[in-house]
Amino acid sequence: MKFLKDDVFAGTPTMRRMLLKNGSQIFCLPTVQTGDLIRGLTLDIWIPDEAAYINNAVWATVTPMLWIKKNEGRGWIWALSTPCGKQGRFYDLFQDPEFKTCHYRDWE
Repeated sequence: MKFLKDDVFAGTPTMRRMLLKNGSQIFCLPTVQTGDLIRGLTLDIWIPDEAAYINNAVWATVTPMLWIKKNEGRGWIWALSTPCGKQGRFYDLFQDPEFKTCHYRDWE
């Protein structure tokens, strides 16, 4: 099943970067333990996968990148993960009333 039409890409997508004809860029970058490899970007949306296991130093690095938005205030965080106890930034987001949460269960 195809989700995107082929004509949305401005070039050939790679594993790390996709350029779209509307001027958007999508990056898939390693953060390691500190987030140092991604410093200097400005983000509209950050989609961390397995967010419960991301080091607090990475959250501290990425969060300011979302605040530097043009005329719109803060960016978006779409954190994806399974729980990892009552600890860490992912757990804190669930306690924050400004964040919308969604719970999905899967049974086979």
